[in-house]
Amino acid sequence: IRGTPGRILFYRDGRGGHLLDRSRTEPVPGTGLTLTLDSMIQHIAERELDAAMKTSGAKGAAVVVMRPQTGEILALANRPTFDPNSYSKAPEDHRRNRAVSDFYEPGSTLKVITVAAALQAGKIRPDESVWCENCSIVVARHRFDEDNRPFGHLSLTEVLAKSSNVGAIKIALRLEPQSFLDALHRFGFGSKTGLELPGESPGLLREVSRWSGLSQASIAMGQEIGVTPLQLASAFAAIANDGLLEPPFLVRAAIGASGRRIPGRSHTRSGPRRVISTATARSLRQMMVSVTTDGTGRAAAVPGYSVGGKTGTAQKIDESGRYTRGKYIAWYSGFVPADRPELVMVVMLDEPQGPRFHGGDVAAPVFSRIARPVLQYLGVAPDRGGTLVFDGAARASFAPRPDEVVPANRTSRTRHAVARRAAQGRLSGRVAAASLVQFASGGKAAGPENNPERLTLMPDVVGLDLRRASETLAAAGLECRTRGPGHLVSRQEPSPGTGTSRNERCTVVF
Repeated sequence: IRGTPGRILFYRDGRGGHLLDRSRTEPVPGTGLTLTLDSMIQHIAERELDAAMKTSGAKGAAVVVMRPQTGEILALANRPTFDPNSYSKAPEDHRRNRAVSDFYEPGSTLKVITVAAALQAGKIRPDESVWCENCSIVVARHRFDEDNRPFGHLSLTEVLAKSSNVGAIKIALRLEPQSFLDALHRFGFGSKTGLELPGESPGLLREVSRWSGLSQASIAMGQEIGVTPLQLASAFAAIANDGLLEPPFLVRAAIGASGRRIPGRSHTRSGPRRVISTATARSLRQMMVSVTTDGTGRAAAVPGYSVGGKTGTAQKIDESGRYTRGKYIAWYSGFVPADRPELVMVVMLDEPQGPRFHGGDVAAPVFSRIARPVLQYLGVAPDRGGTLVFDGAARASFAPRPDEVVPANRTSRTRHAVARRAAQGRLSGRVAAASLVQFASGGKAAGPENNPERLTLMPDVVGLDLRRASETLAAAGLECRTRGPGHLVSRQEPSPGTGTSRNERCTVVF
């Protein structure tokens, strides 16, 4: 970015005039960068992270949002933060990129990797049950207890949904230690991801020769291992991407002084790395949905979408190497929609205060509050049904730019052109402008009034993207149903100009 300054050495005459050049080095202009970060998604992540810091009293936090099919980092936020214009005035603790440079015990989020390793090695079947000893298990003369109530027989899905420590330990002990370690390495733990940022940590993962008799059991439930939020997001992205791990990257391209676009690392690196089989990844995703429907991660649910993920709560270690009471790391790591994930997100809160400190209590809600508007912003259609409801709060936060506002009397062709321009420069051709709606099951469309006796003309939304179509219909007091996987509305029912009453449904076909 900075470039290299030029330098000229020359002789002057007695009056100070320029006589003769002795040497000359031409300046080299800097190179511009195009990042994978999306400013709107970054804004949403930072806004919700600020709210979480305020409500939880945490001393630090981080969020990483990725696109699993490509490895693009869409948002990366840390708290506390600092003003880059006054860098020297900020405390050192505020300048750390916690998502990349700091590692923490992942707690129960690692149980997903434990189950993945056993499934891939054929040591357990997806339909198999595990006897969870009703409370505790003894390994190397040490007793591991459940965090929750005692469990008997649990299916593999229930081991994840109920976050059973004993279940995870018994699954891990079916593996040879080296095989378990190799699986962790394949997911990227213990090594840097290679993200184009300084100070990345490889985390902490010791070789088997340095394990104690407790290590395999401890690692199975997320202890004796340190991971960065970025590493955890990359590992879960591999599961979301049918077992293929795309290394995360931040620089999409460099722009030379002449305007020439130089592709970033994503275009020059080798292909994705196979971590687990497609069948194993899809089985895991089905199991992980139960965490948000029936388990510890209910607060991560997003109306209209299936969510897969895992909560985690890790006790912190003090300077003496012992676990400290009252100090925890709260995690939620997940993806949405579960069947065809478009987003992977990791939320980490460092030392949340008060009685509610578990990942399911403080980190999972942050996932939901970020995912909902981001999915609508990206134009990802819901996979669980639901009605589009106009959201005034979203309008206040994500108001369109003045040049994107379309007067009601414009033609469909004009609307189509504006929608096309709004999509340019975003993550891909199917990315829409900021969403002004939210999905909610059975909701009524909020319009100027809610009077079914009043008649209105059906607006023309053909050629608009999801956000524009839903905004136009909602402003007229009409509910919106979507059909089809496209990006712009190709047909609507009822037809434009049809007389209709408020609260009537309009189906838009993409």
